[in-house]
Amino acid sequence: MASIVTRIFSKYLVWSPNRLSEYIMDTMNTGSISAELLGTSIVTLILIILLVGGSAIMLRTKEIA
Repeated sequence: MASIVTRIFSKYLVWSPNRLSEYIMDTMNTGSISAELLGTSIVTLILIILLVGGSAIMLRTKEIA
């Protein structure tokens, strides 16, 4: 589902985590790290932290109830 949204709105979703492999391939071909790769990596890390933190909070509240 996310890849479909990324393909449709690729003009606006430059830092989508679904484009990470594309940017890594570009980096391997050119030898330089692009701003898009850095932005995508930062967005991906933020999403991971939010999801793990959110799940930890949900588990704590479920154990108390």
